[in-house]
Amino acid sequence: MKTLGLLVFSLLALFSSAAMAHHSPASMEHLVEHLLLMLAIGLPLFFGFRYLLKRNRRD
Repeated sequence: MKTLGLLVFSLLALFSSAAMAHHSPASMEHLVEHLLLMLAIGLPLFFGFRYLLKRNRRD
């Protein structure tokens, strides 16, 4: 169940980060920038939470 919660939270963070990067109507032209920001925010979150879950299982 924790893994499913981690996956859902990480996916929400990954997809919402592109929306947070949207700061003007013209920003839709900058899709690559949005995708890079999404990866830059979402991937560390995913791997960080995965690390925390693994660490908590060992305790």
